[in-house]
Amino acid sequence: MIALAQPETSTTNRTTISLRWPMSAALLLLLVVSTPGYLHFFNQQHTPIHNDLIGRQFATRAALHGVSPYTPEMKRQIQAVAGHDPGQGFDYPILLAVLLAPFASLSWTTLRLLFLLVLTPALFASFLLCLQFVHWRVSPSRAIAIALLCLCSWPVVLGLRMQQPTLLVAVLILPACWLLSRNHPIPAGILLALATFKPQLVLPLVVWLLLWSALRRRWTFPLAFAATELLFLLCGEWLLPGWFPQWLATLRQYRSHGNVPPLDLYTGRWIGTLVTAAILVAALRRLWRVRRCSPESVEFCRAIALVLAMTLCLTPVIWAMIYNQVLLIPGCLLLLASARPNTSKFSSLPWYLSRAVIVWTFAFIPIAALGESLSPSPVWMSLPFLGHLLAPSLALVLLA
Repeated sequence: MIALAQPETSTTNRTTISLRWPMSAALLLLLVVSTPGYLHFFNQQHTPIHNDLIGRQFATRAALHGVSPYTPEMKRQIQAVAGHDPGQGFDYPILLAVLLAPFASLSWTTLRLLFLLVLTPALFASFLLCLQFVHWRVSPSRAIAIALLCLCSWPVVLGLRMQQPTLLVAVLILPACWLLSRNHPIPAGILLALATFKPQLVLPLVVWLLLWSALRRRWTFPLAFAATELLFLLCGEWLLPGWFPQWLATLRQYRSHGNVPPLDLYTGRWIGTLVTAAILVAALRRLWRVRRCSPESVEFCRAIALVLAMTLCLTPVIWAMIYNQVLLIPGCLLLLASARPNTSKFSSLPWYLSRAVIVWTFAFIPIAALGESLSPSPVWMSLPFLGHLLAPSLALVLLA
């Protein structure tokens, strides 16, 4: 992974890089081979209909016929359509139904195929834009290899398998950040407004960018965002009048399903809450310090990466919700492109920890595939879902 950085001028470093690049290529090949193998075991435990899109398509069809998807009866019907998954229901704002409305009449097989055919190249292009966004200058061949490595990461692969709307959020947010860094505020505002159908992943970034724009007295981005969001909300109200209170009631029920912030999964409620609060306070202080940074600067992309990492630190999850980590791609690329801080090894601990977590996130897949092949066990099946430390560790290294 470290091999992908640009080579140094010394002979020793050139030799090291030349050795590490083939190792990175071998890792990519290993992932390409092992990820489908692990998906085979995953699919043995989950039917093809077990995913996160079919229930939302069913709810969209109901909304188009004037039926609220937020009622208990509709929740039972959605769960039946989605393979009796108890976690299924329409807990999104009606804005998602607005986006899915043009595709509601398609058969499930067609919609699933369309999702893969559109989202896969869109994610690949978004990862290439992320390389430019974080100012990582590499050759075109290495840029393609890095983007493929991101595409083969388990959060992305699981999101594609589950047809998770988070991937749609990613292909809206990541290009929007790139557009802002290239001084194209109008399309950036439009894309970010469309991404608000999953508000818990988008609102922290939107709030910071609106504050950043206001302090710099640049009003084009806020106006483009506000106009698009207003039109988006009006379409939602036309589709299902009075949906907002119904969604809030559903959201309160959703919070009772055992979802907790990522650190709570490892440390328990009290320690996790204290550490998460400390990360939040430190992140807010850092973001305030760079509130007037130029969109072309490295500080701007670091701030975006920090906001996204902080967002995932605060977002309640369960073990299976590893797909949200696709939003950590900018932070991961920033970390992998950066040299070790010129401080003591102890002070550089978050830098080492974050790189180790990234490597393990990739390594879990071939280990789980091999282990399940040799000796089937629930341990191997759960191994790829143990990467929720990535968001806190990335937030720490971006703060350090």
